[in-house]
Amino acid sequence: MFTIKEVHERIKAPLLTLVSSGIPEQSYAVLSHLHLLVMRAPYVFSSDYKHFYCQYNKPSYVKLLKLEMLTAVANESNSYEIVTELCEYAAKVDIPIARESIRAVGKIELQQYDVNAIVDRLLQFLEMEKDYVTAEALVLVKDLLRKYPQWSHDCIAVVGNISSKNLQEPKAKAALIWMLGEYSQDMQDAPYVLESLVENWDEEHSAEQWMIHSE
Repeated sequence: MFTIKEVHERIKAPLLTLVSSGIPEQSYAVLSHLHLLVMRAPYVFSSDYKHFYCQYNKPSYVKLLKLEMLTAVANESNSYEIVTELCEYAAKVDIPIARESIRAVGKIELQQYDVNAIVDRLLQFLEMEKDYVTAEALVLVKDLLRKYPQWSHDCIAVVGNISSKNLQEPKAKAALIWMLGEYSQDMQDAPYVLESLVENWDEEHSAEQWMIHSE
């Protein structure tokens, strides 16, 4: 009688082969099945993470499945390599995939896998000067500081250089507002930035208003 782990081990090799070599329609069908297995038993596939790397010429729906699988199989031994790969996707012109890649980095980070290296990657995102990258990274930095406030010194030094005028997305503004209020003692311009946001109160999104009101 085989255990569930042994069954997964026996079927994963042919499935991984089919994903790599089949025609697109067949590959996606197999990948969808493989996705279910990975979500249920990620530890079985932790050494096979490179099979889930995204090829640039694949459709977005395939890439999104693979991003979920990469996030699921991340552990202490492979998280650095996976995050390195995800950072490559974040720098590409496919904006939806870039956003999901950054979010995947954040999910891995919050699992405490190689936090030091992952924080460095998040701060590099903030310096990329791409609006959508900055927006996603700010939200992740806020989530990071809520769970690991000991990283505030490293993060606030970079966050303090971001101008609220360059932020268009409500969730990014809300994240910045939270950090301005929480770490105002470390950000000299925090009162002035919050003041400018208050002056534009009527124009702010409800999420941002709530953040300002709570500080």
